[in-house]
Amino acid sequence: ISLVPSTALFAQLLDIILARRAAPSAAASSASALFTFLRAVLANAFPRPGDSIRVRTFSATGSATPDEYTLTRPRAETLADFVSVAGVLARLSVGVVVELWAALLCERRVLVTCADPVRLSSTMSALAALLHPFAWQHVFIPVLPKSLAGYVTAPMPFFIGCLDATLDAVRSMGMPLEEMYLVSADTGAVAMRPSDAASDLLPRQPSALLRNTLVALYNAHIRGHSDAELGDPSAPANGLVTRAFLRCLQQLFCGAAHFICSVPPQGYTGRPRKMYFHAAEFVQHLASDAPPFPQG
Repeated sequence: ISLVPSTALFAQLLDIILARRAAPSAAASSASALFTFLRAVLANAFPRPGDSIRVRTFSATGSATPDEYTLTRPRAETLADFVSVAGVLARLSVGVVVELWAALLCERRVLVTCADPVRLSSTMSALAALLHPFAWQHVFIPVLPKSLAGYVTAPMPFFIGCLDATLDAVRSMGMPLEEMYLVSADTGAVAMRPSDAASDLLPRQPSALLRNTLVALYNAHIRGHSDAELGDPSAPANGLVTRAFLRCLQQLFCGAAHFICSVPPQGYTGRPRKMYFHAAEFVQHLASDAPPFPQG
């Protein structure tokens, strides 16, 4: 429908479609009538954050007065507002969730498999939501159709959800599955890791704090609860899990400004710049808790 992600806007649109599908008027609930409504929506420019569009179409009840709908795009929204991030901890272990999250931050290839498309889609959306305020910039397919099965062999970063039947078809065609994280959303097992995968992609202290926090949250708010209970995005556990990942990102990146200065890194051979980011020193600082690199 659009290249612009706005979950709230599309949720409003789907609610209207479902309501019109259940309308007493056969003319209003027909497929052609729904396509007429969608064409009226698409005739508008995509609203900017905080703006709305108005759509008029014939009445769903058969009235002579047309129906009018207002679709509003929020000023600020995140995927975590609409999915259960706590639910993914109920399906996968804390260690696997942190490992996949770190792999996505490092732009690795991640393939998640599942027998159920609903469970697969919710798992993919939850993992993507945990990247906030960052966003995955590469191939992202929550449920891979069989017609696109070749994407799992693409030599580029991807984050793909694959039904078990599709994965079986990929293997039967002899397509190579290599250099990726392959995880089952049903069992939580990691069936494959890249050959160069480290035991922990995150620095020791932020990783340990995140894992300990998530274990405590799991024991206090998630264990023993069903997917239905955890499925409400407004449930307290979801906010607590989201904040735990945000705190870890803050620990990882808030000190990066200390490693930007006017002096080029040792061995730098690129074009002259006004400021340089000392990436090697920054990574060393995260690993060893060294004092900040002096700004110049």
